[in-house]
Amino acid sequence: MNKGGVWSETQVYSLSVINHKTLSIVWLRHVNNYRENSIHNTWNLAGEGQLTKQ
Repeated sequence: MNKGGVWSETQVYSLSVINHKTLSIVWLRHVNNYRENSIHNTWNLAGEGQLTKQ
C-alpha cells in the first residue's frame, strides 16, 4: 500500500543515427522515494544498444 511520501522519476532517451539502417540508443531511468522517518529508496536502470532496419 502506498502510504505517501515524495516520489520522483526521471527518464532520458538518446537516439543517434549511425548510418541509414542503424540507430544508437542510450537510456536511463532514475526513481527516488523519500519519506521522513522511514525508508529512503533510490534505484537506477541504464542501457544502450542499437536498432537495425531489416
